[in-house]
Amino acid sequence: MRRPRRNTARSSTPARVLGADHPDTLTSRSNLAFELMHLGRLEESEQEHRAVLDARVLVLGAEHPDTLITRNNRAALLHDLDRLDEAEREHRVVLEVRTRLLGPDHPYTRSCHADLATTLRAMGRLEEAEREVRAGLDTCVRVLGPDHHDTLFRRDLLAATLRDSGRTEEAEEHYRRLFDARTRVLGRDHADTLTSRANRAIALGELGRLREAEREHRAVLELRDRVLGPEDRSTLTSRYHLAKVVGKLGRLEEAEREHRAELEVCSRVLGPDHPDALKSRDALIAVLCELGWLAEAEREFRSAIEIRVQVLGPTSRDTVVCRVKRAALLLELGRQAEAAREYRLLGAICTRILGPDYQAVLSGPDGMSVFESRLEEADRERAGAHRTAPGQSANGLPPGS
Repeated sequence: MRRPRRNTARSSTPARVLGADHPDTLTSRSNLAFELMHLGRLEESEQEHRAVLDARVLVLGAEHPDTLITRNNRAALLHDLDRLDEAEREHRVVLEVRTRLLGPDHPYTRSCHADLATTLRAMGRLEEAEREVRAGLDTCVRVLGPDHHDTLFRRDLLAATLRDSGRTEEAEEHYRRLFDARTRVLGRDHADTLTSRANRAIALGELGRLREAEREHRAVLELRDRVLGPEDRSTLTSRYHLAKVVGKLGRLEEAEREHRAELEVCSRVLGPDHPDALKSRDALIAVLCELGWLAEAEREFRSAIEIRVQVLGPTSRDTVVCRVKRAALLLELGRQAEAAREYRLLGAICTRILGPDYQAVLSGPDGMSVFESRLEEADRERAGAHRTAPGQSANGLPPGS
């Protein structure tokens, strides 16, 4: 998804001089929303964008270019906040107006198609997403040519959508062609070229072509390590995927070393509570269990649970699933008393989320899947409860405070 665009006009004139609805005041407020987004204060940023949008609709009209930019920026934030239904509605409004006023071939209209497709993909509406991407790709090829940056971006989005749809062979073919095109146009060391090559390696792994996948992952890791440095997030991602493939090839001790080294750097650079670090710790735990190093795996489980309780809360899906796995591992280790305490705690959480008949749910068809689905629903409900009324930020302060 394209990130919100900053309005390049700037003004520091206070709202009290020009008035709250003056175009320069709204530009300043729009830029404030942009900075809040970069600070990770997404709820506050969305509220600022909504206030600016309401004012611009009133002052400039719903179809003014600045109004449409604000609506599109707000849609991107709604996507990031997982408010996908709202994001889709806003994207469709912008797309309809820009298609009517600017025509289907205008860069802004083409961008709207890509944004809508990205949101539809996140919603799991993959057939609709594919139609949007293919329409945009055909337009880009016709207007810009097959090797233009925007064309290649749409091809990348199409490959990702096909992979999400389970059509991995088609996705791999698109990634290969995309990698060839970006190598020719941008060079083999360019970040976009490396991303295409890395995505192809992931698809190869999913197709079971593990030795090819390992070769590609190693090549990408070597280039990213040299070009971007060992602590860059993209380099860490390559190391993570290489370790996964090595593990699938049965070289478990090598995979354990790679996962441990990647986790150490990831925790140091991003923080141990970063989602990438938690994912890396989970991968390390899985390899430790496969190796039979259960005591080490249990220690890592404890660390993962402690971090997740602190960051996500004790009843979040990821926390509870982690606890379930640790409890089972404690039984394997013969630590029945600890396992019993863990299961009692899980029972209280399950009763709160699933109701007193939670055992019937868990023992039924697809019990664990139903359980995890209910946990995800509870996570979404908590996130919705944290949303505050207009004019108040998520931390209770006025927007922009």
